[in-house]
Amino acid sequence: MPALTHASGCTILASAFVLTSMVLSSAQAADPNPLQLLTESATTIGAAPAAQARVTAQVRIVMGDEVADENTALTYRRATVKGKQAFALTPEEGVEAPDVRGVGSVYTVHIASLGKYTIAESESPLADYSASPIAAGLANGLGGLAVDLLDPVATQRLAEKISESEYLGVEETDAGTLHHCRYVIEDNLAIHVWFATTGPAVVRLMSPDLTEMAATSPLAEQYDNFEYTIDFRYDEWDLETAADAEAFTLTEPAGAELVESFMRRREQGPHPLLGEDAPRFVLQDLKGESIDLESLVGNKVVLLDFWATWCPPCVAALPKIDRVADAYKEKGLAFYAVNQDETAEEVTKFLEARELTPPVLLDKGGVTARSFRVRGLPTSVLIGKDGRVQVVHVGLGANLEQQLSAEIESLIAGEDLAADAIAQREAQKARTAARLAKLRSLLDRS
Repeated sequence: MPALTHASGCTILASAFVLTSMVLSSAQAADPNPLQLLTESATTIGAAPAAQARVTAQVRIVMGDEVADENTALTYRRATVKGKQAFALTPEEGVEAPDVRGVGSVYTVHIASLGKYTIAESESPLADYSASPIAAGLANGLGGLAVDLLDPVATQRLAEKISESEYLGVEETDAGTLHHCRYVIEDNLAIHVWFATTGPAVVRLMSPDLTEMAATSPLAEQYDNFEYTIDFRYDEWDLETAADAEAFTLTEPAGAELVESFMRRREQGPHPLLGEDAPRFVLQDLKGESIDLESLVGNKVVLLDFWATWCPPCVAALPKIDRVADAYKEKGLAFYAVNQDETAEEVTKFLEARELTPPVLLDKGGVTARSFRVRGLPTSVLIGKDGRVQVVHVGLGANLEQQLSAEIESLIAGEDLAADAIAQREAQKARTAARLAKLRSLLDRS
């Protein structure tokens, strides 16, 4: 009997162990896979006959007793228009955010506050937009991440960057009972995402973990209580009702300028004033006497050097320009060093300390510099006898003296140095116009 009892005890213990293991395995198997939840949410949105939701972002910064909130609200829509997939991200009234619309492979981005819009083409328009700096600019650089969760292609790209994922359980939130998951993107940024537990398993909430960023911020040292949070919500989901086709219509926004890109710098090209009449001005010199450009036009070549005492390249360039000007002052050249927004006393003290004696004009507030489209200091401008801007040099070039000397001689001889620059500028305009026309043609195909 003892042996039997012992055997029975082992049998009972073994059975209990197996039963416990089965219960634990069953419980573990019941936990959803966090990566699967992520992709299923986007797939559900993409596969639905139509989709619509209100997407909001709240950026909150707490500095001691001060609380600063920045709120953004958009309406996301997706539908099929004339056999093509279409989407729209429309900012609510009063919200400064891009209006983005796409039909098929073509999409437009309109930023009303800038008065500009662009047209682009992509196999995955919404994913293309979500990866752009414009989308990232929403919600302090994390807006693109919020858009990622609305698109299957963008979500798949995001999933490929996830280095860790964890299912944290079911939670009661102000958005309902939700699955809570945590993801780490490229071993860097952790995000918390909540998905619906009933009905379509779509995304409902998303919050990047900014704890470490807040802790290392210089503001954390200034305030005992410093917090930095960004919360996204996806509310009012409707996966059946299609929005009116008008919501997805791709048109040129009234009064907006078409640009090739919001981020790409425009082709620099020649200075915009080359070949144009020089802006007229009347400025005072260091003695308080007025100098009128109009009085010089017609019989002299004019050299202007826009500079300031606090600008090291200006300080290095001024003696060189003054030497060139001195060599041609008896041959038909008028030279003025146009100082930017400094007093006569400051400039006089500076020149005396360096034993320089250039004729100086005082440009209070930089008004004349702005009229000459000065992009940086120093800037040298040569004006021909006919009063047109002929040459513009920005910065301190290695051969500035030699260049200016050759150009001054040519202008005194009556040559037109701006002709080539004008031709180059016109060619640039033609290239830009052709590229913009090509972009506009995409609207006709959408």
